[in-house]
Amino acid sequence: MREPVPQPARPGSEAQRRPPFQQPRDAGLRRRLFGIAGRAAAAAGDWEGVREAERAFARMPTTFRWPLHMPIIRSFQGLLALRDGRDDEALKVLREAAAISADVDRIGINAFCRIHLARAELRCGSPASAWQAVAPLLEHENRTGELIGVLLTGVSALTELANAEWSADVPVAGVSAIRRWADTARALRRVDVVLPAPETSEASSLLSEREIEVLQRVAEGESNKVIARGLNLSPHTVKRHLARILERLELSTRGEAADWYRKHRASKVRN
Repeated sequence: MREPVPQPARPGSEAQRRPPFQQPRDAGLRRRLFGIAGRAAAAAGDWEGVREAERAFARMPTTFRWPLHMPIIRSFQGLLALRDGRDDEALKVLREAAAISADVDRIGINAFCRIHLARAELRCGSPASAWQAVAPLLEHENRTGELIGVLLTGVSALTELANAEWSADVPVAGVSAIRRWADTARALRRVDVVLPAPETSEASSLLSEREIEVLQRVAEGESNKVIARGLNLSPHTVKRHLARILERLELSTRGEAADWYRKHRASKVRN
């Protein structure tokens, strides 16, 4: 679907009197940049970046918002709800985004919406619906060989799907494909995590080694069930660890805990 091309403004018209950054053509470019920046932030686990992209869309005048941008706007809203543990709200919003994302797909928007919808479906206890969300992406890959949209969603989201408990009615080949996507994304992202020395690490002085492991996975966007599976713990134990983490760091939500972790841990990307 092509974006409508604004007509040239008549001399002295209201459109011509707008400041340069509010001209329709510039607004269209800004929307594209907000969308790309927000999805890149989500893939990197930069939730404040996602939040800022969502705010940027909200600040745009309604006359500059076109229907083809609604999937990405709604997906940001749903992703932030998912991030904050508002799973039911996230599910509703992400279903709305995925319902129209294929019609206006650009640079992986459909994959972005569907991958995160699948995460929400799984967290709300519906693996069959989660599979229905991602099945079109596998069909697209089989038909075209193209996978870039899926991979741009990021390692954390794909790993969460790969580690999920899929029901028996989900095709084995489908689960294998999801795990292959996660493996491919991990292979493409070569990151060395540089941890502070124990004697100078604020985290080490406040948290146990196990609590730091839990906090790291929270920062990567994993749910309690996925963390439990990865660390061979019960979900109840993970929940207890998280409660202690919040108490010791004097924080209120898992989102705040994740932000705290990222501020106190440095990562170095190896080219």
